[in-house]
Amino acid sequence: MKIAHLVVSGLVAVLVGGCVLGSVQSFSELSITCTVVAEDTGRPVEGAKISIECDPANPGTKPLSYGPFFTDASGVCRVEVPKQSVWISGSDAFVGGYLRRLVVSAPGFENSDKSEGFEKGSLGRVRELTFRLKRK
Repeated sequence: MKIAHLVVSGLVAVLVGGCVLGSVQSFSELSITCTVVAEDTGRPVEGAKISIECDPANPGTKPLSYGPFFTDASGVCRVEVPKQSVWISGSDAFVGGYLRRLVVSAPGFENSDKSEGFEKGSLGRVRELTFRLKRK
């Protein structure tokens, strides 16, 4: 009985300690050439806004964002974000930390995005992305 109490107390201490202390989440470098075209015509979308949104798995935590980056007349934009690390609370780490996604928007078009989901670092392995935006 005493051993079970010690084990349970130890597990509670570890969980609470992790929630209080937190940890560091590292994001891989991003270097992606994005092309944005209209889905119906295939023509480039000039001035489309691309941003990196880091959505917390815990809804009570403030999201992070990087950018915006804008497409040129040929619908192309270079997204460059250096490797970085951010401090996250233990409760945020416990539920998955931040989830990165590229968000694309342009006047007259529906927004589009590409998410890493829980495959952290997957956007860091992508070199080129094409977004085909639907008209509103």
